[in-house]
Amino acid sequence: MKGLDDLGRSADSHPRPNVPGQSKEMSMRRGKNTLRAASALFSLLLLPLASPAQAAAGGTAYAPSEARSSTLVQSAEGLGSLTVKDPKPKKPKAGSKGKTPYTPNVFDRNRLPAVSGTPKTTVPPRARLLDRVPDGFPKPPPVKSGASPQGVTTGTVTGALEGVALEAAGRLRVKGWAADPAAPAQSIQVFVIAGTGTRYFSWANTHRPNPTVGDWHGFNFDVPVSQTRGVHQACVSAVYQTRYISLGCLEYDTRAFGVIEHRYPLVVVESGAYTVLSGWMIDPYTAAPARFDVFRDSQEVYRDLGALLPRPDIAARYPTFGPNHGWEVWIKHDGVEGVPHQLCVDATSGGVATRLGCETEVSLHDPFGGLDEVRWQGENVLIRGWAIDPDTRAPIDVDILADGKPVKSVTAGSQRDDIGAAHPQYGGLHGFETTIPAAFDDQTITVKPKNVGRVGPRDGKVEYKMKYDGSAAPCRCVGENFENGTLDKTAYWPGPNGKITSDPSQVVSGTYSVSAQWHPQHEWTQFLYTDKNKLKLKRSTTYTVTYRYRILGSENTSVENYFLARTDTGGLAKDVGWKMETEKAGSGVKMRSVTFTTGAFDDYYLIWGLHNGGAIAVDNIVVNGPVG
Repeated sequence: MKGLDDLGRSADSHPRPNVPGQSKEMSMRRGKNTLRAASALFSLLLLPLASPAQAAAGGTAYAPSEARSSTLVQSAEGLGSLTVKDPKPKKPKAGSKGKTPYTPNVFDRNRLPAVSGTPKTTVPPRARLLDRVPDGFPKPPPVKSGASPQGVTTGTVTGALEGVALEAAGRLRVKGWAADPAAPAQSIQVFVIAGTGTRYFSWANTHRPNPTVGDWHGFNFDVPVSQTRGVHQACVSAVYQTRYISLGCLEYDTRAFGVIEHRYPLVVVESGAYTVLSGWMIDPYTAAPARFDVFRDSQEVYRDLGALLPRPDIAARYPTFGPNHGWEVWIKHDGVEGVPHQLCVDATSGGVATRLGCETEVSLHDPFGGLDEVRWQGENVLIRGWAIDPDTRAPIDVDILADGKPVKSVTAGSQRDDIGAAHPQYGGLHGFETTIPAAFDDQTITVKPKNVGRVGPRDGKVEYKMKYDGSAAPCRCVGENFENGTLDKTAYWPGPNGKITSDPSQVVSGTYSVSAQWHPQHEWTQFLYTDKNKLKLKRSTTYTVTYRYRILGSENTSVENYFLARTDTGGLAKDVGWKMETEKAGSGVKMRSVTFTTGAFDDYYLIWGLHNGGAIAVDNIVVNGPVG
């Protein structure tokens, strides 16, 4: 048996040719005598269904007849209804509840992701072969004495109902075959009852290859269906002499049907956040676009919308229903953070709704993202991740903290193809990658996306953390963060007025830093040195020294600060790594990195100083290179 999706209507038509040798009586049976005998036939039973072997006897596909005029219609009074009772119809709807659906522009629609995978579908059920003649068919009269039993027996009619398929304007196409193997030149009359209370007669005389009984015993005709939407049965019988031979029954569904193909729970455009649903639908009673309603938690959002979009693929699959059956609806979020809602789409026909499916809508306002990587990179720590705020497609800022102390703020605006693929409604410009000076002990890095737009319930609480091992530095680094609170156990010693400070207004990072302050009349003041006996720099070797610092004092006060490496043996002429900058107080924490190569001496040491006075604090010093 063929399913509903397989029973498309062919354009080929093969009327049966005249068959030599047909008797005059056979011709009369096709004409006036058939009508004269009809009243005697109506009260007879529909015998049991054809066996599976009989139903499969035909095998090969066949071309249908397009002729509708050959169908003979007769009333089936007293047979009872063959339909399944529909749900109580809704009242006819008009308008769209005063709301205008959002119409996306081309730019908005381009933000929807590419289609992939197989959509979840809601389609009419495939025609199903019934295991018995349905209730409501006439009861068989008693078998007269001497009469042969009624049924499909050797030497009588064989055949099968092979399929039914809905066509436009409330028509049902019926396909199958019937033949008398003992008289292959003759055509068998068949009739169908399809839920309207009327018998529709036709002839099994269209082309259908069958090596057993011949190629001109197919039937292929269409009949009206019940105007009541729901599940119905179509039953076909062959007329053989004074008996009806049941060829089988199939169920069919006349409610609107279709598919939700694409479901996007969250699409953000300039006008707000939406759930986007799209697909196709068909009303079996018309070739015009089907109508549908949209609900949020059983409350109507849009009423009586039309599936107006062209869908050539659906038109090719259901050619009698016309080209326009696609639909797309954008449903704006209600704005309540974190509360899930069910958005459902109902296709409607004749006041009866068919639910195509639902999608969960959740409005989000808190930013989200991820911390993908924290690792050593030279003398620094590389931090990589991404961040998105649901209220915008634009990049947002993220704060970076080390052990809970703010270090820097960066914009998550670099291209991340993986994030764009995972969150296509926001695009891929949401990545960030930055470095901070390394610490030489365990340190926890925290990334906090900054909220924009509406405030969610976790405002300010969204954060992502990752810890790195400071002792696992891949570089040949020596670092100092002065967190012991003293210089005694370090490789550094203070110059004039250099000291450890815990003043929060001066500390660069952590709890302690080294600070210095000197009068403007002092031209050169060296406030911090490395101990060349504890931190030995090798001759003719390249080093990179990185440190963080802060200019202290009144805002916009200019301070000249400098760094260099010096050898007592070689004298001032062999100084290397000289770096001096004039910077203003109040400009926040900065980082400086200086690379130099020592000369042919083994007594180089590092110097930090001030020129013409001022105030400064230094911390997180990292020396990258071989040291003794």
